[in-house]
Amino acid sequence: MKKFWRLFGVLAAVGIAIGIGACGGGGSSSDSATSGTLQVALTDFPAEHFLEVTVAIKEIALVPTDCADGDSCEVQSLMTFEPAITRNVLDLAYQQELLGEATVPAGTYNQVRLVLEANEEGSEPVNYVVLTDEPETKYPLQTPSGQASGLKVLGKFTVVAGESTAIVLDFDPTKAVIQEGNGDWKIKPTGIRIVAVEDVLAQYGALAGTVLPEAVWESAVVSVYPDSSDQAIASGLVNEEDGSFRALVPEGDYHLGVAAEGYQGFDSAAEGASPAGPFTVSLGSDTEVEDITLVPEEAEELAETP
Repeated sequence: MKKFWRLFGVLAAVGIAIGIGACGGGGSSSDSATSGTLQVALTDFPAEHFLEVTVAIKEIALVPTDCADGDSCEVQSLMTFEPAITRNVLDLAYQQELLGEATVPAGTYNQVRLVLEANEEGSEPVNYVVLTDEPETKYPLQTPSGQASGLKVLGKFTVVAGESTAIVLDFDPTKAVIQEGNGDWKIKPTGIRIVAVEDVLAQYGALAGTVLPEAVWESAVVSVYPDSSDQAIASGLVNEEDGSFRALVPEGDYHLGVAAEGYQGFDSAAEGASPAGPFTVSLGSDTEVEDITLVPEEAEELAETP
């Protein structure tokens, strides 16, 4: 397991890139001793039930990790867009669009805010879905917090002083777009994940799976490293509602590492690992991995007791 723990130590210092549009203002700090460059990109998971999932983004912001309550903490505005950037996220399946970059204070962040343009009553919606079986109808997306404090996309990441880092916002319509009992459609921010990547990729494939048990979902971090290296090229938290993950990488062969508070680390390259790597990823498709079940740390301690 030594390879994984070296890997996780490196990941603690890796910044997450967030693509930010070029038509707004970025961070103002230029001191490389106290700030780093942050890139933000957007991508999408395919969803056969939708023809369009369109959002209009007018601002991207960050929330520091030392804020216990993101609503009452100081929010670092990264970029504003005038007019708002309008994207049908389904156009970005297995592609990553760099929205831009900004200079931001070095430090650890635990949330990205996506502030959306409001749908105006009496006008065509700017945030909407089009269903596969109703191609002529635009259903407005209800995003009340999206216009106020912004959609709160969770994922801890660190911006390192003097370095350029990158993250991708992975929009999964199957989890982010839901229909309520009254028939309205709304965006659920837990369906958008922050994935740390080595580079923003024009095309990619993905490793997808689930980490168990449920007790680890709030803290589990999944990392991906090439079969020939112990340097991670992608990492991110699992979905805290179901333990799922989706790591975005170039085609190739990879191993997975998982770490969670109070549990033994997992490394698919370790002897006896289940599931065992390497896992082969092809462009334009997801490679499904069997469930990864973590073992509590105390189980290892009991095993070592004479």
